[in-house]
Amino acid sequence: MPVQRVMAEKLGLPENSTDIRDQRRTHRRFDWRVNLLLRVQLTEQVNDPYKEYDVITHDLGVGGFSYLSKSPMNRNTAVLACMPHLEKDRCVIGKVRYCHQEVGLQYRIGVKFIQRVDVVW
Repeated sequence: MPVQRVMAEKLGLPENSTDIRDQRRTHRRFDWRVNLLLRVQLTEQVNDPYKEYDVITHDLGVGGFSYLSKSPMNRNTAVLACMPHLEKDRCVIGKVRYCHQEVGLQYRIGVKFIQRVDVVW
């Protein structure tokens, strides 16, 4: 069975589909706004290799989330996302999958979940 056909079946797309946006993620996302505390690993910084951001998700799903930012972020950047409003901080390690410029000077950054962790700040 050709690879294109197998992938099309798994993604629920026609075999000849070239819609990259549909192939970008495998889980459905919802327009949920959730406050997150992000700790981002900055590889170019030696003294303090992490930066923290308070963000509100643009959408959220089983496989990841996206948010709007005034600054772009490199693909494959490591991210620790925590939900401090829960009784016990629930954190997820993720990595940036895409960064697209939106209208104006905002960027939509998509993060894929890699692993759940328990973290004490």
